[in-house]
Amino acid sequence: MNCNRFCGVISMGNEKKHPEIRFDGFAESWEQRGLTDVLSPTVGNNTLSRADLNYDGGEVKNVHYGDVLIKFGSFVDALNDKIPFITNGTLADYKSNLLQDGDIIFADTAEDETTGKVAEITNAKEANIVSGLHTIVYRPKRKFADCFMGYYLNTHAYRYQLLPLMQGAKVLSLGRSHLATTFVRYPSSLDEQAIIADFFRNLDDTIALKKQQHEQTSNIKKAMLRKMFPKREADVPEIRFQGFYGTWEEKILGDIFINHPFRAYIAVPISNGKYMIIQQGDNPIIGYGDGNIFLEYADVVLFGDHTLSLYKPEKPFLIATDGVKILSGLDLSGQFLYVLLGRYMPKTQGYKRHFTIVKEETVMLPPTNEEKNAIGDYFRNLDILITAQCEELEKLQNIKKACLSKMFV
Repeated sequence: MNCNRFCGVISMGNEKKHPEIRFDGFAESWEQRGLTDVLSPTVGNNTLSRADLNYDGGEVKNVHYGDVLIKFGSFVDALNDKIPFITNGTLADYKSNLLQDGDIIFADTAEDETTGKVAEITNAKEANIVSGLHTIVYRPKRKFADCFMGYYLNTHAYRYQLLPLMQGAKVLSLGRSHLATTFVRYPSSLDEQAIIADFFRNLDDTIALKKQQHEQTSNIKKAMLRKMFPKREADVPEIRFQGFYGTWEEKILGDIFINHPFRAYIAVPISNGKYMIIQQGDNPIIGYGDGNIFLEYADVVLFGDHTLSLYKPEKPFLIATDGVKILSGLDLSGQFLYVLLGRYMPKTQGYKRHFTIVKEETVMLPPTNEEKNAIGDYFRNLDILITAQCEELEKLQNIKKACLSKMFV
């Protein structure tokens, strides 16, 4: 990704003729045409349900509208993406509806405003692929750079036209007649189209890689939580740091908790507060405020009484809601307690992990504080890495969102 090639172009007047951000070397106004002036709805689809498809094999692949909405991005790699086959479908049966590179698939129905999501077909020559239930297929009447239309038709620059056309209450839908009333804008230069499409494909590849890295690290954490604590009826873990020996000790969580009283109660954050305000839930930090902070934060864990949430504060804090326990452990670091709770909290209580249930849980503890601290530090480092990966992924996704907004008209 070379963002240095961008130059700013600010459009004038009511009709935008240029994107706000543009690659160097391109200055011509973008063309505007009716959708059906450049795309033809001449390719048929089928109405096969999921029950008619399989992933084991077959002669013909089938793009289901649900995959367009959820699974695929702005384009489908017909040769390499995981696409179901039509069970007992033969090439002869579907030959007239085979898709080509550049074909555009609209998902014509959804339960929300993702209706009209698009996927462009690539690598179709050897794939024998068709379009299925609740899709509308358009074939370009003129040459476009690979994937340009796939990206463009998923941007707000185009999709704002679809919102007033969607029909239905619980399920929204679009028809060919609705799509025919829309228009598209694009640069006439195939080179500019190709550079834009390549930019977003490279950005998508980077995002996919970061997602994969984040998932791998998260899976490592899950696996190590299982293996670095003894299984039921065992007294040593499967994996242990070098230099630590001896059997682990069984304890009841309630016997090792210290339950701290609140030091402050703040309902509404203020604009210039110094300390974070925490509530129960998966997004615990709701703002900042001033007041009588909880100073002994280093070795405590916040437990959401009625939620699945745990939080290990890194700075002094204030509590915004009730339903939260501030816990520390007898002879335990806050970091190890945080890991211990995450490992042993009951998995069968759904969202009702109330303190009265959790404190009765049996847990296993290492025989020495040194081993407890080593385990706590290991998972703290994993959490730092996972958080950094999340932040990097979110940053890339925000970059993509901003570019999709500013690089199309």
